[in-house]
Amino acid sequence: PTIQGVVPAVWGVAVNPRAHVSAKHRPRDGSPDPSKTGEFITFGDKHVKVWRKDKTSGIWGGKLASFSDTKAFGINSAVYLPVKGEDREPRVLAGTSDGRLAIFDLRANKLVKLIRAHEDLGWAPSMRKPGLANTKGIRALLLLEEDNMLVTGGADGRVITWALTDDGDDVIGKVDEIVLQSPMGPG
Repeated sequence: PTIQGVVPAVWGVAVNPRAHVSAKHRPRDGSPDPSKTGEFITFGDKHVKVWRKDKTSGIWGGKLASFSDTKAFGINSAVYLPVKGEDREPRVLAGTSDGRLAIFDLRANKLVKLIRAHEDLGWAPSMRKPGLANTKGIRALLLLEEDNMLVTGGADGRVITWALTDDGDDVIGKVDEIVLQSPMGPG
């Protein structure tokens, strides 16, 4: 629990697809099983937590990632970046609740980069206005590993394609952007 006694809500889970998974434990569809890979993250309101399985005891332990000198923010979606090379620790790219992309280095266990991505139009549901449309944040991330690209979908009604570096550990910049005319309505 936090200081106020509220248990942090888990909004999502991302499994490290590059962590060791024996063929015996791989699901039939080829996707990694978080209970067998040895690493996954959970994320949500003001937290990213890296979970690793102890090789000796088999017990899972979690460690909160640091937001460095930045005020903590909500994470709506996350993917492991396709970091290439020997002895390279994985990085996680997260879509934030205010429309930024955040890169976390899991070796250092901290935030290393923030990128402005989607517009924060300032509207979000609240206790006073629960029916208000949410126009804040990145809602979806799709990694196109073969193309070294990332696609983001934001509550601002935009779909953006981003280029990744050759070694897959960082975002270079925008490649394309589609502005949806009526993302929440007819047409």
